[in-house]
Amino acid sequence: MTLVRPREESIGVIESPSERSARMTLFADLHERKALIAIAPVAALRQYVMPAEVFASLAFELRTGTGFGFEDLQARLYRLGYHRADVVSAAGEFAVRGGILDVWAASANTPARVEFFGDEIESIRAFDLATQRSTET
Repeated sequence: MTLVRPREESIGVIESPSERSARMTLFADLHERKALIAIAPVAALRQYVMPAEVFASLAFELRTGTGFGFEDLQARLYRLGYHRADVVSAAGEFAVRGGILDVWAASANTPARVEFFGDEIESIRAFDLATQRSTET
């Protein structure tokens, strides 16, 4: 069961990364046609939601061995609303060190470390925030 909370729309309010992540996860689940029960107050239902076609056109996957492009990926994440940080600490952030890009996808439970060799993705591993050590491929 998913609770859909309304966004705070006051001027100057900073949206919680966890709320943004929950919303993107819901959109991803709907896009993948997963069975779910969603509960939403009227205030949430009255707010603008990105059309499903737009969400589908912006979604993408990273895979090892593909030439996604190191600079292109950073630009794409920025255009999608990800925030560049020194160290990734919340969903919707990315950090860059050399040929490594740490990113916490808005719909993921853990951040991922994407290693590039030139413009080709060499490896993708989940990592622990506290230790910064890889936990799984």
